Amino acid sequence: MRRADCAALAEIESSYPSPWSASRIVSELICPRGIALVAEKKGMVVGWCCARFIDTEAELLKIAVDPSYRRIHVGTRLMAEIISCLTRWGVVTIFLEVRAANYPAIHFYGTMGFVQAGVRRGYYREPVEDGLLLGLNVTEHAKADDEREP
Repeated sequence: MRRADCAALAEIESSYPSPWSASRIVSELICPRGIALVAEKKGMVVGWCCARFIDTEAELLKIAVDPSYRRIHVGTRLMAEIISCLTRWGVVTIFLEVRAANYPAIHFYGTMGFVQAGVRRGYYREPVEDGLLLGLNVTEHAKADDEREP
């Protein structure tokens, strides 16, 4: 991700119920223990994700895709790339929170190997909603991937 991408990312964010501000997006560029990636299609930014990490744990903070580019695996590619990067840096476990009623996202994270690790009551605002804490052990995930390959 580059600073020049931030305006396009703010536009993508505006399609979500709780969008990140432009300043919050920019702050991910300077986070010393963070990673921010963008997805491009024909030179246009169509999605992004970011995470922060310390030692062997990371938290996926955001994954967002332009509405016109959803359901064509942009999110899957972003997620696979950020998992790969974090793994190379020694991360073993990745956590994230998701709204309890966001069934499409929960399904997506499940296809990526995330499992429920807990519930955070009243975690989200506007509207107030529980957050599900999901986790991925990248070592176990890699073994499962190896077993699926012929």
